[in-house]
Amino acid sequence: MSRSFLMYEKNKTMNKNITLIGFIYTLGMKKISFKRGIIFLMVLLWSFKFSAQSYRFYYELRYAPDSTQKEIKKTELYILDYDTQTNESLFYSNSHIKNDSINKRLSSMMNLSSITVNMGDFKDSYINEIIEKKDSEYNIYSIIDGDFFTYKQDIDIKWKIENEKLEILEYECISAETDFGGRKWKAYYTADLPFASGPYKFGGLPGLILKISDEDKDFEFTIAGINKIENSTSFNFSKYIPTNENKYVNQYKLYVEDPVKSMREGVIITEDGTKYFMKGGIEKSIIEEEQKSIYDDMRKNNNCLEKDSKICTIQRQVLSKLKKDRFPPQSYKIVFNRNKGEIKFNNFLGLRLILY
Repeated sequence: MSRSFLMYEKNKTMNKNITLIGFIYTLGMKKISFKRGIIFLMVLLWSFKFSAQSYRFYYELRYAPDSTQKEIKKTELYILDYDTQTNESLFYSNSHIKNDSINKRLSSMMNLSSITVNMGDFKDSYINEIIEKKDSEYNIYSIIDGDFFTYKQDIDIKWKIENEKLEILEYECISAETDFGGRKWKAYYTADLPFASGPYKFGGLPGLILKISDEDKDFEFTIAGINKIENSTSFNFSKYIPTNENKYVNQYKLYVEDPVKSMREGVIITEDGTKYFMKGGIEKSIIEEEQKSIYDDMRKNNNCLEKDSKICTIQRQVLSKLKKDRFPPQSYKIVFNRNKGEIKFNNFLGLRLILY
């Protein structure tokens, strides 16, 4: 958020406070209970400041994907949309917006005889889930090999508020500590933004979390900007199949034990779950290379944010059974003849469908 926006917000509040001071004087002249008047004015000021507004908070995540090479850090952008009227929030990667834009463009081109898709344009994220939360109830939306699932989690994080203070984006923040996901975390929240929310699954403090990191500095979320918005990003949640967490974990286990099952069935799946059905099938050598690439990627992204989660345990179990060989990731150009059912592959950063 820019400095001008911050000053604008502060000036607006100052003007309202001056108006309210005059109103307090009027209440006194009319001999209304001063205490009752103050309570009423506090509620009025609160409503002036936050009523019927939604905010978008941008967080930068700096993280170490590989626990064996923690000096190598990556950075990604995430978004938290917060509705002050319902106290509901939505946390998701900025990549979801980019991928959705690509799919809309492709949908408008499906009547063409030739479509070129650059698979590198579909961005993956370290946190692929969309997290919807209100109070301590969380709805998790996730994709496993092109299938969409949603399940509920009840999360009650216990915080210990400390005395350390830090200024972030001109907001005065107070520190708090907690244990979550097998890690110790330190957060900085501000009461100036009285929303009990934060990045990922963090929340429950008397103010928005602007910064949080684990003690090993493997993961660090930092606020990068704030905007007012009319509406949150719209996702098609109707396509997600309701399940419970245990069934979701079992489905994930089946996937990591055989991550190329869909390719053997002639299906290419992008990072956002879009499926491309290949009538001519896919060569065995290509499938084998893709499996090696998936497992190699899993090895290089072994540092789980929630170290004690069931998903992380499954990853460790599967990786322990694999050889330690590393394989370079592969990308392919796919040329598909609709009438002849032919399909050819070449090493190329893209997917090209020729539809005759």
